[in-house]
Amino acid sequence: MPHVDLAFRVTGTTLPVDHGYALHSAINRLVPDLHEAKAIGVHPIRGRYNGRGALALLPSSRLTIRLPDDCILPYLGLAGKVLDLYITS
Repeated sequence: MPHVDLAFRVTGTTLPVDHGYALHSAINRLVPDLHEAKAIGVHPIRGRYNGRGALALLPSSRLTIRLPDDCILPYLGLAGKVLDLYITS
């Protein structure tokens, strides 16, 4: 089955280096099917390490989701949405 990478521009200033779980949870709140999906991958958002446990977001920073081409529709709804990443220390 063909897969595609959906890439969304990210806005903001910084993001914790260890943001994977919070990112996955934030997407799951908007697209609940992600929780059970075994064929869908959420890539970490890239940025520049600022030396204080955070990534400075860059113009090239993207949220990228790899998924089968027949699963795209629910994830297109993420465009323009705000994802709240609740990070606890």
